[in-house]
Amino acid sequence: MIDMKRILFIVIIFCLISTQSCYANTIEIQVLYNLSDKLEYSTDSINKLKILSAEFIEINKSETFNPKLYNKLDSFIKNNKNSLSSLTALHMIAGMCFWPETFELYSKKGEQIINFLINNYSNYIHGKIALIAKASILSKKGLNNEAISLLKDNYEVILNIEKDVNFKYFIQEMNLEFSDDKNIIAGFYHLLGSIYIDIKDYKNAALNLNKVINYYPETNYAKISKEMLKSIK
Repeated sequence: MIDMKRILFIVIIFCLISTQSCYANTIEIQVLYNLSDKLEYSTDSINKLKILSAEFIEINKSETFNPKLYNKLDSFIKNNKNSLSSLTALHMIAGMCFWPETFELYSKKGEQIINFLINNYSNYIHGKIALIAKASILSKKGLNNEAISLLKDNYEVILNIEKDVNFKYFIQEMNLEFSDDKNIIAGFYHLLGSIYIDIKDYKNAALNLNKVINYYPETNYAKISKEMLKSIK
């Protein structure tokens, strides 16, 4: 005769073990930080973050949120409350939250960090770049019209990102000097073109993709844009 109580007990124990295992593999992400009112760059903080950024780039290949790197970035922020590099560290944490393998676990925290940067540091380059990140998030959610509105409403702000006095420091500490990703505006036009394709507005899609091709011909964005244009003709 089957002992239903024993079977039920085993099922409960299994569920508890599974739950504990799940939580053991996740980490609580801090979103709000009490940073100084006035933030500035320093050579020391830039050089320290460059080391973590190199680690970030290497770990990115795994496409999985890395708790050890998170703890290092979290510690960096708490120990550099006067530095703009702390906002760059927040960008890295947000980036890890959207890596595919652990997207379901951390993406909501990533969104909260992006919103934190936009709402509190809109005058800094980090808040401006976060606008593009938020538009990308909205697009991935299928909220393409909202994404387009966000980008168009902040058009002038975004176009002036590369003219920001702190842009070179951001690129430097992210180790992007020799990367295509330093071409923020090319990425902006490419994103707009992609979103317009999603909503089948091919005229505006072509307009923005051609801007990538004409203004940033040496970038990988231009190569991808050319292929995208072929697909909508």
